[in-house]
Amino acid sequence: MTMKKNIFCKIFLPVVWLGSTCFLSVISFGQDSDFTVHMYDASSAGAEDGLIRIISHPRAGAGPFTYEWADQNGNRRSWTSNEINNLSPGKYCVTISDGCCDAKGCYCIMYPDMIQLNSIKWTDSPTEQRMIDITVCSDHGPLTYQWSCSNGYTSTAEDPDNIPGFGSYSVVVTDANGCTLEKTVDLTEEIISDGFFITDVFPNPFKDEINIVLQSGSEGMVNMELVSVFGRKVLAEKAMAIQGQQTVRINTRHVLMPDGLYLLQVENREGFKASVKILKQGNR
Repeated sequence: MTMKKNIFCKIFLPVVWLGSTCFLSVISFGQDSDFTVHMYDASSAGAEDGLIRIISHPRAGAGPFTYEWADQNGNRRSWTSNEINNLSPGKYCVTISDGCCDAKGCYCIMYPDMIQLNSIKWTDSPTEQRMIDITVCSDHGPLTYQWSCSNGYTSTAEDPDNIPGFGSYSVVVTDANGCTLEKTVDLTEEIISDGFFITDVFPNPFKDEINIVLQSGSEGMVNMELVSVFGRKVLAEKAMAIQGQQTVRINTRHVLMPDGLYLLQVENREGFKASVKILKQGNR
Protein backbone atom coordinates (compact mmCIF):
# COMPACT_ATOMS: atom_id res chain seq x y z
CA MET A 1 0.00 0.00 0.00
CA THR A 2 1.08 3.57 -0.64
CA MET A 3 0.74 6.01 2.21
CA LYS A 4 -0.35 9.57 1.59
CA LYS A 5 2.29 11.52 3.50
CA ASN A 6 2.61 15.11 4.62
CA ILE A 7 -1.06 16.04 4.50
CA PHE A 8 -1.17 19.58 5.89
CA CYS A 9 -4.13 20.99 4.02
CA LYS A 10 -5.65 22.56 7.16
CA ILE A 11 -9.20 21.79 6.10
CA PHE A 12 -11.41 22.75 9.03
CA LEU A 13 -14.88 21.26 9.19
CA PRO A 14 -17.89 22.76 11.04
CA VAL A 15 -19.04 21.39 14.38
CA VAL A 16 -22.58 20.20 14.99
CA TRP A 17 -23.33 21.39 18.52
CA LEU A 18 -25.41 19.04 20.65
CA GLY A 19 -24.87 20.54 24.11
CA SER A 20 -23.79 23.60 26.04
CA THR A 21 -20.16 22.51 26.42
CA CYS A 22 -18.10 20.92 23.68
CA PHE A 23 -14.49 19.77 23.65
CA LEU A 24 -14.46 18.19 20.19
CA SER A 25 -13.90 21.23 18.02
CA VAL A 26 -12.78 20.32 14.51
CA ILE A 27 -11.20 17.62 12.44
CA SER A 28 -8.24 19.08 10.62
CA PHE A 29 -5.22 17.73 8.77
CA GLY A 30 -1.84 18.25 10.45
CA GLN A 31 0.10 17.44 13.58
CA ASP A 32 -1.15 20.52 15.49
CA SER A 33 -4.84 19.73 15.12
CA ASP A 34 -7.32 17.65 17.11
CA PHE A 35 -7.04 14.65 14.80
CA THR A 36 -4.54 13.38 12.26
CA VAL A 37 -5.81 11.29 9.36
CA HIS A 38 -3.50 8.70 7.77
CA MET A 39 -4.63 7.28 4.43
CA TYR A 40 -3.16 4.39 2.48
CA ASP A 41 -4.20 4.10 -1.16
CA ALA A 42 -5.43 0.90 -2.77
CA SER A 43 -2.83 -0.92 -4.85
CA SER A 44 -4.98 -1.06 -8.01
CA ALA A 45 -8.42 -0.26 -9.42
CA GLY A 46 -10.04 -3.51 -8.27
CA ALA A 47 -8.07 -3.97 -5.05
CA GLU A 48 -9.60 -3.81 -1.59
CA ASP A 49 -6.51 -2.96 0.46
CA GLY A 50 -6.89 0.75 1.19
CA LEU A 51 -6.89 2.02 4.77
CA ILE A 52 -7.96 5.11 6.74
CA ARG A 53 -6.70 5.64 10.30
CA ILE A 54 -7.73 8.54 12.55
CA ILE A 55 -5.46 9.41 15.47
CA SER A 56 -6.72 11.72 18.23
CA HIS A 57 -4.42 14.22 19.96
CA PRO A 58 -4.66 15.36 23.61
CA ARG A 59 -6.19 18.71 22.66
CA ALA A 60 -9.25 16.82 21.33
CA GLY A 61 -10.16 15.85 24.88
CA ALA A 62 -10.13 12.63 26.85
CA GLY A 63 -12.94 10.95 24.94
CA PRO A 64 -14.06 8.25 24.63
CA PHE A 65 -14.90 8.84 20.99
CA THR A 66 -17.35 6.94 18.82
CA TYR A 67 -16.96 6.56 15.05
CA GLU A 68 -19.72 6.11 12.48
CA TRP A 69 -18.70 5.51 8.86
CA ALA A 70 -20.51 5.75 5.54
CA ASP A 71 -19.36 4.73 2.07
CA GLN A 72 -19.29 6.77 -1.13
CA ASN A 73 -22.98 6.06 -1.74
CA GLY A 74 -23.99 7.49 1.62
CA ASN A 75 -24.77 4.06 3.05
CA ARG A 76 -23.94 3.62 6.72
CA ARG A 77 -21.47 0.83 7.39
CA SER A 78 -20.98 -1.33 10.45
CA TRP A 79 -17.49 0.06 11.08
CA THR A 80 -17.15 1.60 14.56
CA SER A 81 -13.38 1.89 14.91
CA ASN A 82 -11.00 4.78 14.30
CA GLU A 83 -9.39 2.59 11.63
CA ILE A 84 -11.08 0.99 8.61
CA ASN A 85 -9.31 -1.23 6.11
CA ASN A 86 -9.85 -3.48 3.10
CA LEU A 87 -11.12 -0.42 1.23
CA SER A 88 -11.61 -0.17 -2.50
CA PRO A 89 -11.01 3.18 -4.25
CA GLY A 90 -13.71 5.71 -3.40
CA LYS A 91 -14.92 8.24 -0.85
CA TYR A 92 -15.52 7.44 2.83
CA CYS A 93 -17.08 9.72 5.46
CA VAL A 94 -16.87 9.55 9.25
CA THR A 95 -18.78 11.17 12.10
CA ILE A 96 -16.80 11.38 15.35
CA SER A 97 -18.63 12.04 18.59
CA ASP A 98 -17.53 12.54 22.19
CA GLY A 99 -21.11 12.35 23.48
CA CYS A 100 -21.39 16.11 23.38
CA CYS A 101 -20.95 17.16 19.78
CA ASP A 102 -20.06 15.73 16.41
CA ALA A 103 -17.36 16.43 13.86
CA LYS A 104 -17.44 15.08 10.32
CA GLY A 105 -14.90 14.46 7.61
CA CYS A 106 -14.70 12.72 4.23
CA TYR A 107 -11.62 11.12 2.71
CA CYS A 108 -10.75 9.66 -0.68
CA ILE A 109 -8.94 6.39 -1.34
CA MET A 110 -7.16 6.44 -4.70
CA TYR A 111 -4.80 4.05 -6.48
CA PRO A 112 -1.59 4.52 -8.52
CA ASP A 113 -1.74 5.62 -12.14
CA MET A 114 -5.39 6.72 -12.05
CA ILE A 115 -4.33 9.43 -14.50
CA GLN A 116 -2.42 7.91 -17.41
CA LEU A 117 -0.64 9.88 -20.12
CA ASN A 118 -1.59 8.38 -23.47
CA SER A 119 0.14 10.54 -26.01
CA ILE A 120 1.52 13.94 -26.84
CA LYS A 121 0.91 15.32 -30.28
CA TRP A 122 3.64 17.85 -31.00
CA THR A 123 3.89 19.66 -34.29
CA ASP A 124 5.21 22.93 -35.62
CA SER A 125 2.75 22.88 -38.51
CA PRO A 126 0.44 25.93 -38.54
CA THR A 127 -2.46 23.72 -39.68
CA GLU A 128 -2.25 21.17 -36.85
CA GLN A 129 -2.72 21.51 -33.08
CA ARG A 130 -0.41 20.41 -30.28
CA MET A 131 -2.34 18.18 -27.88
CA ILE A 132 -2.03 16.22 -24.60
CA ASP A 133 -4.12 13.04 -24.39
CA ILE A 134 -4.81 11.44 -20.99
CA THR A 135 -7.01 8.66 -19.62
CA VAL A 136 -8.54 8.87 -16.14
CA CYS A 137 -9.45 5.46 -14.72
CA SER A 138 -12.42 6.31 -12.52
CA ASP A 139 -15.90 4.84 -12.18
CA HIS A 140 -17.16 7.88 -10.26
CA GLY A 141 -18.07 10.25 -13.08
CA PRO A 142 -18.83 12.70 -14.41
CA LEU A 143 -15.32 14.12 -14.19
CA THR A 144 -14.20 17.73 -14.49
CA TYR A 145 -10.75 18.89 -15.57
CA GLN A 146 -8.69 22.00 -14.83
CA TRP A 147 -5.39 22.41 -16.68
CA SER A 148 -2.88 25.16 -15.97
CA CYS A 149 0.68 26.08 -16.85
CA SER A 150 3.12 28.77 -15.74
CA ASN A 151 2.97 30.21 -19.26
CA GLY A 152 -0.64 31.24 -18.58
CA TYR A 153 -2.31 28.40 -20.45
CA THR A 154 -5.57 27.04 -19.01
CA SER A 155 -8.12 24.51 -20.22
CA THR A 156 -11.11 22.58 -18.87
CA ALA A 157 -10.91 19.86 -21.55
CA GLU A 158 -9.93 16.28 -20.76
CA ASP A 159 -7.40 16.37 -23.59
CA PRO A 160 -6.23 19.97 -24.00
CA ASP A 161 -5.21 21.23 -27.40
CA ASN A 162 -3.66 24.42 -28.75
CA ILE A 163 -0.67 23.83 -26.45
CA PRO A 164 1.38 27.03 -26.86
CA GLY A 165 4.86 25.65 -26.13
CA PHE A 166 7.17 23.88 -23.71
CA GLY A 167 6.37 23.92 -19.99
CA SER A 168 4.90 21.96 -17.06
CA TYR A 169 1.20 21.37 -17.63
CA SER A 170 -0.75 20.37 -14.49
CA VAL A 171 -4.26 18.96 -14.34
CA VAL A 172 -6.62 18.60 -11.39
CA VAL A 173 -9.36 16.02 -12.01
CA THR A 174 -12.45 16.08 -9.76
CA ASP A 175 -14.91 13.18 -9.70
CA ALA A 176 -18.58 13.06 -8.70
CA ASN A 177 -17.61 12.40 -5.06
CA GLY A 178 -15.49 15.55 -4.87
CA CYS A 179 -12.27 13.49 -4.81
CA THR A 180 -9.39 15.09 -6.69
CA LEU A 181 -6.46 13.69 -8.63
CA GLU A 182 -3.45 15.65 -9.83
CA LYS A 183 -0.85 15.02 -12.51
CA THR A 184 1.84 17.14 -14.12
CA VAL A 185 3.00 16.59 -17.69
CA ASP A 186 6.42 18.10 -18.33
CA LEU A 187 6.92 19.08 -21.95
CA THR A 188 10.55 19.78 -22.77
CA GLU A 189 12.48 19.52 -26.00
CA GLU A 190 14.24 16.40 -24.66
CA ILE A 191 10.96 14.69 -23.67
CA ILE A 192 9.37 15.43 -27.03
CA SER A 193 12.33 13.99 -28.93
CA ASP A 194 13.13 11.05 -26.59
CA GLY A 195 9.71 10.15 -25.15
CA PHE A 196 7.54 7.06 -25.53
CA PHE A 197 4.00 7.71 -26.76
CA ILE A 198 1.08 6.27 -28.68
CA THR A 199 0.47 8.83 -31.41
CA ASP A 200 -2.43 7.04 -33.11
CA VAL A 201 -4.55 3.89 -33.01
CA PHE A 202 -6.64 2.79 -35.99
CA PRO A 203 -9.23 1.68 -36.78
CA ASN A 204 -11.06 2.82 -33.70
CA PRO A 205 -13.64 1.27 -33.31
CA PHE A 206 -11.92 -1.97 -34.38
CA LYS A 207 -13.22 -5.44 -35.23
CA ASP A 208 -10.33 -7.91 -35.16
CA GLU A 209 -7.19 -5.92 -35.89
CA ILE A 210 -5.53 -2.92 -34.22
CA ASN A 211 -2.77 -0.74 -35.65
CA ILE A 212 -0.73 1.14 -33.03
CA VAL A 213 1.50 4.04 -34.06
CA LEU A 214 4.33 4.28 -31.51
CA GLN A 215 6.82 7.09 -31.06
CA SER A 216 9.88 5.85 -29.17
CA GLY A 217 13.15 7.51 -28.24
CA SER A 218 15.00 4.18 -28.09
CA GLU A 219 14.99 0.62 -29.40
CA GLY A 220 13.81 -2.33 -27.31
CA MET A 221 11.05 -4.77 -26.51
CA VAL A 222 7.62 -3.40 -25.57
CA ASN A 223 4.77 -5.17 -23.78
CA MET A 224 1.24 -4.61 -25.08
CA GLU A 225 -1.95 -5.49 -23.19
CA LEU A 226 -5.67 -5.16 -23.77
CA VAL A 227 -7.64 -4.78 -20.54
CA SER A 228 -11.43 -4.78 -20.17
CA VAL A 229 -13.30 -2.13 -18.20
CA PHE A 230 -13.60 -4.74 -15.43
CA GLY A 231 -9.81 -4.96 -15.16
CA ARG A 232 -9.51 -8.36 -16.89
CA LYS A 233 -6.49 -8.82 -19.16
CA VAL A 234 -7.78 -10.27 -22.42
CA LEU A 235 -4.62 -10.14 -24.53
CA ALA A 236 -0.86 -9.75 -23.99
CA GLU A 237 1.75 -9.51 -26.74
CA LYS A 238 5.32 -8.28 -27.26
CA ALA A 239 6.89 -6.33 -30.09
CA MET A 240 10.28 -4.84 -30.92
CA ALA A 241 10.21 -1.04 -30.98
CA ILE A 242 12.59 0.96 -33.12
CA GLN A 243 13.86 4.45 -32.44
CA GLY A 244 11.48 6.89 -34.02
CA GLN A 245 7.97 6.17 -35.26
CA GLN A 246 6.57 2.80 -36.30
CA THR A 247 3.23 1.01 -36.65
CA VAL A 248 2.66 -2.21 -34.70
CA ARG A 249 -0.26 -4.48 -35.57
CA ILE A 250 -2.24 -6.65 -33.13
CA ASN A 251 -4.53 -9.38 -34.40
CA THR A 252 -7.45 -10.22 -32.10
CA ARG A 253 -9.19 -12.85 -34.24
CA HIS A 254 -8.09 -15.62 -31.89
CA VAL A 255 -9.34 -13.82 -28.75
CA LEU A 256 -12.89 -14.07 -27.41
CA MET A 257 -13.72 -10.42 -26.82
CA PRO A 258 -17.25 -9.06 -26.45
CA ASP A 259 -17.98 -5.69 -28.01
CA GLY A 260 -17.24 -2.80 -25.69
CA LEU A 261 -14.59 -0.43 -24.36
CA TYR A 262 -11.03 -1.60 -23.68
CA LEU A 263 -7.81 -0.02 -22.47
CA LEU A 264 -4.75 -0.61 -24.65
CA GLN A 265 -1.57 -0.38 -22.55
CA VAL A 266 1.98 -0.36 -23.90
CA GLU A 267 5.13 -0.37 -21.74
CA ASN A 268 8.75 -0.20 -22.88
CA ARG A 269 11.79 -1.75 -21.19
CA GLU A 270 12.54 1.49 -19.28
CA GLY A 271 9.13 1.26 -17.62
CA PHE A 272 7.53 4.14 -19.54
CA LYS A 273 3.84 3.51 -20.18
CA ALA A 274 1.36 4.74 -22.75
CA SER A 275 -2.32 3.85 -22.99
CA VAL A 276 -5.44 4.70 -24.94
CA LYS A 277 -9.11 3.74 -24.84
CA ILE A 278 -10.36 1.77 -27.84
CA LEU A 279 -13.79 0.44 -28.78
CA LYS A 280 -14.51 -3.01 -30.19
CA GLN A 281 -17.48 -3.34 -32.53
CA GLY A 282 -18.60 -6.12 -34.84
CA ASN A 283 -18.31 -9.12 -32.54
CA ARG A 284 -18.17 -12.49 -34.31
